[in-house]
Amino acid sequence: IVIQPGTPADSIRAALHQVFANPEFAWKDESSPTLVVRRWWTALIDWLTRLEGDHPVLFQLLIYGLVASLAAVALHAVWVLVRTTRARPGSGPRGPTAGTGAVRDAAWFAREAERLFREGRCAAAIQAEFVRLSLDLDARDLVRFHPSKTPRDYWLEARLPEPARAELGALIRDVYRYAFAGDPCGAPEFLAWRSRAASGWYAPQP
Repeated sequence: IVIQPGTPADSIRAALHQVFANPEFAWKDESSPTLVVRRWWTALIDWLTRLEGDHPVLFQLLIYGLVASLAAVALHAVWVLVRTTRARPGSGPRGPTAGTGAVRDAAWFAREAERLFREGRCAAAIQAEFVRLSLDLDARDLVRFHPSKTPRDYWLEARLPEPARAELGALIRDVYRYAFAGDPCGAPEFLAWRSRAASGWYAPQP
């Protein structure tokens, strides 16, 4: 708007009223629940943009960390799915597998771990050994075995005194390291893990 000197005040007010009557000047007091989310999202994008410009190395580390976290979640979901689908429907893991007559008890998983170890699949062999250990703990009424449980679930519910509980936690950390985090796992790592798991640390003390 160009206002010439000497323009009457009434004319100025009429012109301003006409301009601000346009839809683009229709101000609204937004109280939508999504408004806060949109503000947070905009603030997050601005922060990431500044971080990328000011600290590119830190920005890359953040992105790598987020990608690694998503990969770990996906691997964990796949592991749970595989454990669930391998379980025999019905009475549980100790019954016969349909159509084979095989009994998937602790001894079966010990043999499976040995087979995987001979094939060089040491990370998978440790997972089978952990199932054997879980079934052994279940037989001693120290945990309740279920194929959908995660290793951490067993640690949370284990009825074990210290230092047995600490030893179980250390074994479970190694399961996550080798099976999900991708740490190198060869014959020495498997044999050491199996030796620790079979050392009887969870047996009642005389």
